[in-house]
Amino acid sequence: MQSLAQILEMGISILEQKDKPLIRTVGGETLTPTEFERRFRPEKKIPRKSYVLLAIFNLLNPSFVSESNSQTERRALNKETEILASVLLQEPIMPGAVTHLREKQRRKYLG
Repeated sequence: MQSLAQILEMGISILEQKDKPLIRTVGGETLTPTEFERRFRPEKKIPRKSYVLLAIFNLLNPSFVSESNSQTERRALNKETEILASVLLQEPIMPGAVTHLREKQRRKYLG
């Protein structure tokens, strides 16, 4: 004879992925790796300064067209974004802050 808890644990083990082992907590509870992450690790939060810089950049980016017609691609408005963010946050924003945040989105020139 099996208890209801044992039957439920067996059902859960059938439905769970087999590639990662279950995690047993100190209290005797068995959790999947995703449940463990959700319960015991805090959710990552983006810093306020980075959030403001990226939000302002995304708002400005489609709004302005390049001044010269010789460029095929528009220039990124990093400097303008940094100025607006420093006014909004009332703290100095160092040059290159937006460039550092957008490292994955930067253009790459092949020679």
